[in-house]
Amino acid sequence: MPTHEQRSKLLNNIVNYFKDDIRVLGVFVSGSFAENTTDEYSDLDVRIVLEEDFLKEAIEDMEKFPKAWGNLLYNELPYEFNNCCISHFDNFLKAEVLYYTISDLTPSPWHKNISIYKDTNNLIKNLKDNSQIIDFKPNVNEVNRCINDFYAAIHETYRRLKRGELFFAIRLLEKAKEKLINLWDYIKENPTRQWYKLERRIEPEGMNLLMNTFPTYDERAIYVNMIKIIESFEITKEKLNKKYKLNRIIENDTKILGFIKNIN
Repeated sequence: MPTHEQRSKLLNNIVNYFKDDIRVLGVFVSGSFAENTTDEYSDLDVRIVLEEDFLKEAIEDMEKFPKAWGNLLYNELPYEFNNCCISHFDNFLKAEVLYYTISDLTPSPWHKNISIYKDTNNLIKNLKDNSQIIDFKPNVNEVNRCINDFYAAIHETYRRLKRGELFFAIRLLEKAKEKLINLWDYIKENPTRQWYKLERRIEPEGMNLLMNTFPTYDERAIYVNMIKIIESFEITKEKLNKKYKLNRIIENDTKILGFIKNIN
């Protein structure tokens, strides 16, 4: 496993690679390294801030850059981001690097604890300073969207279950759990982190639910687990409704899950 010194050396290599390029306006690190909470499995979360005219070229070349930082094994390109390259090095070192322009970045709770390594004209410092007064608070639309996503995942779970597509049903039920976890975060007004460090941040009741609905390749077991998850969701939705006044149509919400709950 990598040591803190090896991780620091990789970060220094990344910073030194970009520091003299005038098209690079800033380099900062977020996550556990910035918060000094790393363990031997932690990765580096590096953010590169570029001039507008350089962003397209940098994204096209972002798989080449890591070759100069260390003994690169392979790159991983997340489908959901076109500006991210996750590079895996020997000794189990990993660096997630995202490329932005300054206009892409706005003050947010995620920028409160960043560590700055390059900063042209105090652009990143201002971002960090302006983030200190911002707390995370979801809006009603976000909460309602997550509730609807939960409904969709449950409906599709049931559909696949009745078709005998049990692997697909298990996957979709895990997606429903993920949405439920997000709703638990909304109750506490925490940023949604899905499965990230879940064991450290959810209540024992939630942990018990997740443990007791662990996937099993059995149609009846999947259905029973689905009902347990729905029951927890309905309790959670009531708490959210009191907190955020969701203005949902109760009759519709009752119908959405009612027919599934009434099937044996």
